[in-house]
Amino acid sequence: MPNQMKDILALLFPVFVTFITIVIEYQYEYRDKSIKIQQVDDFFGVVSRETTVALDEIENSITSIIEKYDNCSLGDIQRIHSLEYSRSMVTEILVLEEEQVVCGNKDFYFHNIEFKNKSEKFTYLLTEDSLLIYRYSSDRNIYILWTTSFRHIYLYTRTAHNSLVKIEFYLNEKIYLSSIGSDVKETNFNSNNYNTIDYSIGNDGELMIRVYYPHIDITKLSSKGIVYILIILLLSTLFSAIYFVRKRASLENIIRMAFNKGEFVPYFQPIVDLKTGSWVGAEALIRWYKDGTVYKYPDEFIPYAEQDNLSIGFQQVCFNGCIQLVKCIPGIHKNFFVSINISPGDLDSDETQKLFDLKLECKEVSFIELEITERGIDPKKMDEFSLLIKKLHKHGIKISLDDFGTGQSGLSYINSLSFDKIKIDKKFVDAIGTDSVDFHILTTIIGLAKKLDVIIVAEGIETELQREWLLKQEVNIGQGWLFSRELSHADFMECMAINQITSRNVDANDEAAH
Repeated sequence: MPNQMKDILALLFPVFVTFITIVIEYQYEYRDKSIKIQQVDDFFGVVSRETTVALDEIENSITSIIEKYDNCSLGDIQRIHSLEYSRSMVTEILVLEEEQVVCGNKDFYFHNIEFKNKSEKFTYLLTEDSLLIYRYSSDRNIYILWTTSFRHIYLYTRTAHNSLVKIEFYLNEKIYLSSIGSDVKETNFNSNNYNTIDYSIGNDGELMIRVYYPHIDITKLSSKGIVYILIILLLSTLFSAIYFVRKRASLENIIRMAFNKGEFVPYFQPIVDLKTGSWVGAEALIRWYKDGTVYKYPDEFIPYAEQDNLSIGFQQVCFNGCIQLVKCIPGIHKNFFVSINISPGDLDSDETQKLFDLKLECKEVSFIELEITERGIDPKKMDEFSLLIKKLHKHGIKISLDDFGTGQSGLSYINSLSFDKIKIDKKFVDAIGTDSVDFHILTTIIGLAKKLDVIIVAEGIETELQREWLLKQEVNIGQGWLFSRELSHADFMECMAINQITSRNVDANDEAAH
């Protein structure tokens, strides 16, 4: 798999893994929440059904006692006790005559209750935490009382479903039985924070059951799910970061070994007179040459090399290549130049100092110019940078501002720093013939450079339209694929023989530039 594809996959890995995790977590929570909702529905159905069945059985039992009642005979007492043992919800079963207990399962325990309803219908009353159900028999002139607490349903609510929070039994809107989950404190319970289901039973709906359960939104992830996703995102991002860190370390080692093997070589792109096409200079560019071809271009290895402090080594390679190129050009004109890219931070390095020393010993150095990228200039250190420029000028070294217009330092300091040339970045040249912002910036740059009497070199010229427009703006020097790509030393010398620079051509170019 190509390295670029691996990098893309490593970059997208956290996104892909997180997306898959979100899908899986959403599906899991959707299923889990759906199950909980179904559990609530099932539970509610069981409670309502059990309560209804219990009431039906109580009413049937009361009716049976009335029909078979024989003045509290032994058979009556046995039937009452049998109902007590067979119904877990039974607390008391009493037969009252003229509000006096005459028969029951609690040794004639008397309830101080005022019975006003002598209807044949079943009536519900509250007594402490229990429900009192009674019916009056006009034929027998007796009341049959049944007291129940529905404890079997109460216990069911406590143990059946952990998704439930609370259940309440109401009679005429007054609560008589309440069960709250073990993980919820009554003092902290706020009914507004929960969903509820109500179910009415009994005569005219006097009895009501209310179930509380947590808000369940199946469209949103829970806090636990979000935390889990964030952990996966963090781990996957960490994995991707480790990949790039290891790759950087590995590539830095490879670059270091390649540098020691001499695989980095200077290539030269001609700089031409836009009027005549004559070559008036060249820009030295570092290339990774391996197995008979260019292996990688600067954008692919320069950032890593700078981390390993190899940029100075590359500048030295280009510097040596420029010396050899100048030596090999027969009858080289005094205005011919070869430029080397150098970062602003390296201007005051020991290698640059060696350049000053060599200029005193090697005549070829006088043809070398330095190109400083605008993006590398720190606006906060302009005073220090200005002193460096003056120091270089004092040693007779010319300075060009490369990729002008792409930095953030603006146009105002060109004159204060006394650059000999500015090189217009390719993106502005590409805007020629359009009405874009870059095109208007280009015209501003050219106008300012003319006022300051600074030589302009246009980069990235690829069409005749661009060349002709630049000439109309009196920009007479440029470089780009319209004229030539970067060339090896041997190819440059071969092409140089075809397009030999004469003194007249250079003088004409010099006059046009100045």
